[in-house]
Amino acid sequence: MPDCSVCQSEMDMEEFNDHRESTETCLKLECGHAFHSRCIIAYMRRTDFDCIQCNRHRTPEVQLEEAGLCAQAIEAFKNDPEFRRIRADINRKVAEYKRMRLAAKRKVVAFVRENNGFGIMEKHHELTTAINQLKRYTRSECVKRNPTLMAALKKELCPDGGDSFQEYYFRRMMGIPNKYDLRTYIDISFK
Repeated sequence: MPDCSVCQSEMDMEEFNDHRESTETCLKLECGHAFHSRCIIAYMRRTDFDCIQCNRHRTPEVQLEEAGLCAQAIEAFKNDPEFRRIRADINRKVAEYKRMRLAAKRKVVAFVRENNGFGIMEKHHELTTAINQLKRYTRSECVKRNPTLMAALKKELCPDGGDSFQEYYFRRMMGIPNKYDLRTYIDISFK
């Protein structure tokens, strides 16, 4: 027996123009090509082709018919009272979950603020002061050692108000952490 073109496993029907329409594991398409049922169904879900070997696209009528059948099935479910009850229950639980999650996040933020950020703000201030001290020292040393060196480094040693790329480049050049690593806000995610 021939192999399935998708999975390369042996089939229990001829690959092309078998006299049977289907078997327990295989299915023959309109064009006459046969494949394992699970293989061709998986393939057709991923593409808009009718057949792997023919590379024939599904006609718009077939696609519209499939979409229409899906829409009918969805509408039938929407009118089902049990479906509507379950969906309403889900929507209520989602709203409750969001409300509780927001309340928990607010409580955590309030707790952190009440405890003065557990010292994070003081450490951040100390770190910012040290970085500014490094900037001042570098500027003054450049002027003392070589004024032309200061002119060359001026854009990297950006003054306050310099753009964020200059600030990033200066921190990278001097081997100190960037602003992103020194964030002070707390991001809480529940997974």
